[in-house]
Amino acid sequence: MSAATSMPSRRPGWLFPVLIGATVLGAGEVIFDLAAMMMSPMMFDSGESRAAWAAFTAIWTMPLVVILGLLLGWIGYARHGTRLATAGIVLLVLPLVAVALVFAGALAG
Repeated sequence: MSAATSMPSRRPGWLFPVLIGATVLGAGEVIFDLAAMMMSPMMFDSGESRAAWAAFTAIWTMPLVVILGLLLGWIGYARHGTRLATAGIVLLVLPLVAVALVFAGALAG
């Protein structure tokens, strides 16, 4: 028996299904972000402002955050690093919270 097969797995059972779900959500979020990125220059039609630049920057960095979160999650899973995988999942969820707040604000106002 080799040393690789005798080592116990340190991965919790919930991690793989959560990473699969996060990957599916992340792919959907990146598609949403690409659509928002196409429309983002229109924020400057009424002139430049700090709010317009903040929204523009947030829209253009969200896909990077999502992709970084997915990479951290899967690399952590592959290396048996539960903390790194969990950090990747948390990083992936942050833009989803921002999108949820935007939709909640649109529904409220």
